[in-house]
Amino acid sequence: MSSGSPCASKKCYCGIPSKMLTSWTTDNPGRKFLTCKFSDVHTGRKGCGWFYWVDPDVVEWQRVVTNELVVEKRLLKTELRVMMTELQKLEDDKALLVAANERLERICNGGVAGMKGTKDKGQEIAHSVFWFVVGLVVCCVLKFVMKFL
Repeated sequence: MSSGSPCASKKCYCGIPSKMLTSWTTDNPGRKFLTCKFSDVHTGRKGCGWFYWVDPDVVEWQRVVTNELVVEKRLLKTELRVMMTELQKLEDDKALLVAANERLERICNGGVAGMKGTKDKGQEIAHSVFWFVVGLVVCCVLKFVMKFL
């Protein structure tokens, strides 16, 4: 809203310029209004109680559509939080698998005390374990991605 508009110069009962807010109630979703600068929705403070609708009343179909979109947005935010938690768990699991694979590679590449001539076999086992871990990680990632397709 430009400073030259009639709403910008409206003053509340306190005599100071009002502030513009947006209603997100189910009755008036997205509807702009002016109110006392001393009112605060979060604390419940009403200021002087002055109030003025800037936007005209919402048509019923607009109210329904807007409310549905608000609900969908909340659901998507919740779903995103769940997905981020699942992704973090997968990343943690991957880190544990990589660490386990590195330990196995060190054991296999260094040979095990008392097992002469097993270095080639140890490398073969380490190689197999490595590809097993890679396959497991890929399966986990694909499973995660497939949830959202």
